[in-house]
Amino acid sequence: MEHLFLLRKQAHELKMRQMVEEITFGRHTIESAMSKYQVLTRSTVTKWVERVRQEELARTEAMENTAKKPPTTLVEQVVQHADALTGQVKQLQKQLEQAELQVLYYKNVIRVAEQELGLSIEKSPLPSSPAPASQLPALLPAAGQRGTWVQPPGLLPAPKPTIHQRGTRTVRPGLGRQSAGGPPAHGR
Repeated sequence: MEHLFLLRKQAHELKMRQMVEEITFGRHTIESAMSKYQVLTRSTVTKWVERVRQEELARTEAMENTAKKPPTTLVEQVVQHADALTGQVKQLQKQLEQAELQVLYYKNVIRVAEQELGLSIEKSPLPSSPAPASQLPALLPAAGQRGTWVQPPGLLPAPKPTIHQRGTRTVRPGLGRQSAGGPPAHGR
């Protein structure tokens, strides 16, 4: 049904445009075109004539504007590109300035919080060289103590492993299967 409506609308528009063309080329007067195309009022014809005239004016103005613009030269293109880049640089400079102000604000917030709470909130800088090898064994598990880690000082306490019973064997996370109270079982 909608398709039929669109076809009728297109047919009506085509009929009105043909009528306007005949009037503008002088083949018919408004009255004779009204009787030929079965239009009831003179205002309908004048509206269509004005509508087609405005469309043609817009089309010719667009064509004239494109014809007036000479093709840009390579130098003009480079200048336009440089102007665009200059605008981007200015925008990035503004963003950098805002980011620097934001960093300054957060540093002041941290400083005030440290003073009021008496805590050290700010992160200490990382050492430039890795920890000496003499400190590494203190962090690693001792031989024969599978899964037992020494907690570095200043950190939160290590969580205690949970023990789950399964039949006659005890399963400890990270330790493998063990007999109840015996040494670790290897294999099945």
